Amino acid sequence: MYFWRRKEPVVLPTPYVLSPSGMFEGNDGKWSTFFINIGDDGKNKSNGQNFRVLVSTSMGTTLVPQQTEWCSDESCAESRGIMPFEGSQSLGFDDSKSSQWQAAGTFNIPLPPWYTDQLQLDADGNSTKPAAVWGVDSVGLGESSSQSVILSEQYVVKYTVGNFFLGSLGLAVGTTGTPGATRPNFIENLYGGAHRIASRSFGYTAGAYYRESLF
Repeated sequence: MYFWRRKEPVVLPTPYVLSPSGMFEGNDGKWSTFFINIGDDGKNKSNGQNFRVLVSTSMGTTLVPQQTEWCSDESCAESRGIMPFEGSQSLGFDDSKSSQWQAAGTFNIPLPPWYTDQLQLDADGNSTKPAAVWGVDSVGLGESSSQSVILSEQYVVKYTVGNFFLGSLGLAVGTTGTPGATRPNFIENLYGGAHRIASRSFGYTAGAYYRESLF
């Protein structure tokens, strides 16, 4: 059996490294967060709305908090990872400020297997399926800038339910979407559409907020 050397070498993309925010946040512990931006039009205007979010390995959607009555002041909004926009503290994702936003409707948030019935109880103890507004928008890694890797036409879910305090960047493979209108997940497009990574795999380090503590 004979083998021939390829005329052109196969060049694989180098891994993309998304640096953490350096902050440990959350209402149920201290978790490492990461910067993402929503709505950047990719024209070097840096006009996306920035968020500090958690990484979800079990969901494929990008979730960001929108303004809500139970978190209507700047301090509360900041604690949920909502960052300043247009010179002042934002209270949540504002789709009217994004030229990329295409509303898809109100649907349930896709729940991961570990999201038990107990976690679906509302303030009165009643079981409820968390619903949110779905739309299509651009999603970028890191804060909005000309260096951000931006993928257009991604599903973005904006929510008000308190069960989801911080937003999340879903890294599950496959497709997700509304009934009859699924789309490839972010990592699928980062690999197959944008060709920015060599495979659908990823590594994730949650970090430890106590690493510099003295015992």
